Amino acid sequence: MSETIKLASSSLTYYNRETGNQFISRIKKEIYSWDKDTFFGLFPEYCWGSLDKKYLYLLIDELIGECKINFGIVLGTLALDIGKGLQNYATILIGNKIIYRAKENILFNEKQKNVLAGKNEGIFHFRNKKIAVIVCADMWNYELLQRLVIKEKAEMLLVPAFTVVPL
Repeated sequence: MSETIKLASSSLTYYNRETGNQFISRIKKEIYSWDKDTFFGLFPEYCWGSLDKKYLYLLIDELIGECKINFGIVLGTLALDIGKGLQNYATILIGNKIIYRAKENILFNEKQKNVLAGKNEGIFHFRNKKIAVIVCADMWNYELLQRLVIKEKAEMLLVPAFTVVPL
């Protein structure tokens, strides 16, 4: 018997003409518009643009404090230094827990900004599902995909990607 899982996605990105608080308001409005039965929601890679990372953490604090969300969210990606140098991380919020997954395949424009390649830490569990998050160009990394899907038995791959292809 197959199971239906509801996913939500957004193409929101930060515009330099808005404040960080305005962008947070737009993201929260989008999140709260998603169906209450959503399993996971996904924002694109680099949706935060040039916005300071403090706004990402402000949003996370607000979402945790409001306790209105019962689904997981990939809050796009942002170049962060969480102890391993500047890397492009997908930031994942599950309840009040933050999980990071680094991008392994760094593109030319990221190298110019001194962003380092990272190591994807593998699957995580959410509602009895094995989930993996890969970032954009990592979808062409066959060794990573084989590790996540074949060896670690991921049941779902979430891919925040900055793309012009409609979903």
